[in-house]
Amino acid sequence: MVARLLVLAVTLLWPCALPTRGAAQDDPCLVSAQPWVAVAFSGASFSPELERAVLLDLRAGLRLKGIEACVIGRAGSSPPLAVLQLSAASPERFTVSIEVHDALTEKRVQRDIDMTGVAADARSLTIAAATDELLRASWVELALADAPAPSREPPAAVREALRESLEPARVGQRDLALGVRFESAYFGAGLGWLGADLLATPWLFEHVALELAAGARAGLPRQGEHGEVSSSALLGGLALRIALVERTAPLGVDALAGVAVASVRMRGEARAGGRSFTDSALDVHALFSLLFRAALAPWLDLRLELGAGAPVQGVEATDEGVVAASTHGIQLRAALGAELKL
Repeated sequence: MVARLLVLAVTLLWPCALPTRGAAQDDPCLVSAQPWVAVAFSGASFSPELERAVLLDLRAGLRLKGIEACVIGRAGSSPPLAVLQLSAASPERFTVSIEVHDALTEKRVQRDIDMTGVAADARSLTIAAATDELLRASWVELALADAPAPSREPPAAVREALRESLEPARVGQRDLALGVRFESAYFGAGLGWLGADLLATPWLFEHVALELAAGARAGLPRQGEHGEVSSSALLGGLALRIALVERTAPLGVDALAGVAVASVRMRGEARAGGRSFTDSALDVHALFSLLFRAALAPWLDLRLELGAGAPVQGVEATDEGVVAASTHGIQLRAALGAELKL
């Protein structure tokens, strides 16, 4: 309520408001339709030169967000988003008190910063950065699901500033996922596989992760001229995973590119009079897929993966020179699973 009354008073008395001291009053303020904040200085420790420097540094940061900063006494085309009061009353111990009277959340927040250890040429930037941070901290309340409705609709510049501030935040970020998938694969040479994998996905950056897989496969039996060939495999995989849609979105799409290495065991069961065999070899496939995910809860995603693979090194079993089972050819894959986000 205090913040609302202060902003209201500034708005009503804006054309005749008392100017702040010194050079900051002479600094130009862009009068336009963009949102803005009002800035007031007080205290013996603020020289005209320091006022001007703080205002210029604060304005430079806010203008990148599409927000103007004007000193008390300048007229804007709409009421200010907030009134920023910067005071430093004691020249003996240079402490700056920053107060933000926020018109959107209707609250007042305050922060004191000790400037005695800060070099003179760095003071303006330090004060401006702390003021910018405190202003955005006040606006964070607008992003809370159970926060009171703002007194007026936040402009697009404020919403964008919030998004940029909250997106890289590590608090509550789920940067590790553990999952399981059940996969069906078909090789161009005619062999079909069914199996399951355990997955671990550490997110290295906001949109980039590595996905590690370990699992087993069982091949559908293949009939040869002299018997039946069965196959099985133990598999490990590594893929680069890139989020094409925001990870926090309820529906998302990721792209994966990687490699799978499998130890394949082929076993031939001969009919009467024939010779059975068992053999093992290494299979390597390059894999590419799209992953479609749907959030069942903030910590749980359902995932559907569709992809293809190209053989780097294949495995085959022959029956008197005729290929009976093979992992050669283009591989088509489909997998359904879930992942737990930690």
